[in-house]
Formats: sequence, structure tokens, C-alpha cells
Amino acid sequence: MIKIDNCSFEYEEGNKILENINMEINIGEKIGIIGSNGAGKTTFIKLIAGLYKPLGGDIFLNDRNYSELSKKFFIQNFAVLFQNYEIYATSIAENVLMKPIENLEIESLLVEDALKNVGLWEKIRKLEHGIFTPLLKEFNEAACAFSTGEYQRIALARIFTKKYSFVILDEPFSHVDKNSVELILNNLIKKNPECGIVLVTHDKTNLISFDRVYNLERKVLSS
Repeated sequence: MIKIDNCSFEYEEGNKILENINMEINIGEKIGIIGSNGAGKTTFIKLIAGLYKPLGGDIFLNDRNYSELSKKFFIQNFAVLFQNYEIYATSIAENVLMKPIENLEIESLLVEDALKNVGLWEKIRKLEHGIFTPLLKEFNEAACAFSTGEYQRIALARIFTKKYSFVILDEPFSHVDKNSVELILNNLIKKNPECGIVLVTHDKTNLISFDRVYNLERKVLSS
């Protein structure tokens, strides 16, 4: 369980972005966060992901203060996808795995499964080089061009490559069609029932099956 206890945050002294935030995220809970642009939603999930330290208050994971946890621990246990995700001028497989392939047989199947979970496998398997197709034509003329929504789904496939304790998503579906959004969320919940999910979105219809929805406005989080 993650417990956020009376946390505040500011980028500039005297100008708080978040103030006295309290929340608990239990094992397997699906939490939605909505709010207007600039309300501090991305800042808040960076606190949850351990990327920022609170100005005041504390964050705990199973009674351990975040300050006691290593960067390696967060990398191993938290999957985080922000709006400004990166797509790299390497193969589709390496973009999904976020590393070079080391075990061709095992990791090829892992990439295939991840792409199925985001609804891209049928398209990619028909390409001449399949998952080894390079991306980004500005760097490689042989690369395959994808739409913004498809790039977003390639980035989302990363969260299906291993089991995480928590998945934190910041507006991950802004260019993804409704049917694909439903597929991805259903697969994420089905395949990781004990995984805590935090989803920031402007589209409340994405949160219909979620356990709780919070609104972040004027520095304050409310349910």
C-alpha cells in the first residue's frame, strides 16, 4: 500500500503546486485522477512514482518511507508512462523492451504478447521485418511510419513486458481510439489483478471501472 500523508510540493519558494495532499492506494486498486490543465496532476504522480520528493509530509510504501527506497527499487516495481514519452530510432522490439534484445526466442515472445495487449500485433506481424522493423523515418529511410496513436500504443506496450507493483499513467490515451483504450485497460487489469494503477486522464469514461476517482484543483485533492 502507498500512503501519502499530508504532502505538499513547490517548484518556487512560496508558490505551492500541491498542498496537504492525503491518499492511500491499496494493492490492486485502480485510481483515477482528473483536473484542469496546470492543476498539478503530473507533479502529483511524479511524487507517487518517487521522482520528486515532497516539500512537506511523507509518502510510505508498506510502512517504509519513500526516502528509504532506492532508485533501483522504483525502477523494478513502478511502471511510469508520461505524456512526453520517448520513441527511439531503434527496432519496435527494442522500443517495447527499452533495451537491446539478449535472448531472441524468449524476448520475441514477450514483445509479441505486449503488442497483442495494446492491439498492434496484427499490424506489426505483417511487416517485412516484423518486430525488428526500425522506427522513425527521419533517422532511417527503411523505418516504418506509424500514427501518433500507434506510437502511443507502442509506448504503452512497455508496461506489459513484466509484472509491476504499480503502474502510473499520465494521459496515455490522448491519441488512442476508444476501442483500443478499452482493450488496453481491460488487459492491464486482467493480467495484473494485484497491481495498483493510477491513471491521469481528461476522459472520465476511461475511469468507469476504477475503484476511486479524485479531482485535483487549486493545489487540493478531493474525492
